[in-house]
Amino acid sequence: MRILVARSAGFCFGVRRAVERAEGAAAGAAAVSLGPLVHNPQEVERLGELGLRPVVETEVGTGQTVVTRSHGTLADQLARLEARGPVVDTTCPFVKVCQRRAEKMAAEGYAVLIVGDPGHPEAESIASFARRGAATRSHAPPVTVAAVAAQLENADGRSTRVRNRLAVVAQTTTRERDLSRVVAACLPLYAEVRVFNTICDATATRQREALELARTADLLIVVGGRDSANTRRLAEICAEVRETRWVETAEELAPGWVEGRRQVAVTAGASTPDRVISAVVRRLEVLGGTVQDGE
Repeated sequence: MRILVARSAGFCFGVRRAVERAEGAAAGAAAVSLGPLVHNPQEVERLGELGLRPVVETEVGTGQTVVTRSHGTLADQLARLEARGPVVDTTCPFVKVCQRRAEKMAAEGYAVLIVGDPGHPEAESIASFARRGAATRSHAPPVTVAAVAAQLENADGRSTRVRNRLAVVAQTTTRERDLSRVVAACLPLYAEVRVFNTICDATATRQREALELARTADLLIVVGGRDSANTRRLAEICAEVRETRWVETAEELAPGWVEGRRQVAVTAGASTPDRVISAVVRRLEVLGGTVQDGE
């Protein structure tokens, strides 16, 4: 059995940067993180062992160093934290670009649509900055988060057909296909639609690699936290083409999954630590696999 490992599997630039900043904060002071730094329980546990404890806002002490999560923080919440003490902002730079774009377009009077998962921390963070921009106007334009075109109609209590101008941004982990479909649904409903492709290039690369592997291998193993949006999308993309198993840790791998397989591919979400991926690969080797040279 050959084991193929995606070249881009594991930490992206934004997550690696966030982890490094969080490690520095934990080493220098009694710091806490505002919720889990990333959507990976194993990495959150490791950071906890270094002294970085996830808390909610009400648990942050005055003057205490607080590390914000890589997905972004609500605009008003970030302002409150900065007024109370030191803040180590680990928001991914690509998320920040999207936040600024959404805020600017709302301030210019555009309705703002964030193509992403309603309730996801990143999407809600982007929406909060858009609402801050909208609040500067006498008639605040609406801000909506939607994952699919079907969610657009009456998303904020009014028909989209009363709109004149729309700005579209995307949660950085959104599938390009989903963004295109939502934009296509918006075009007949607005006099003007401005689209900003804020999907992270690392996300798009992982998704393309996952699809290529799915077309080659007999089985796909996707490694990552259950709360990770980008990991879930990798699993969804692979499952459309090939049998796919999503695991958080090597211990979840069942021997029966790989019996009779000629090629098994491994990919991982952008918040999955290298050590967790390596453990999955070692487990596959124990089950009879050999890592393909050059992968």
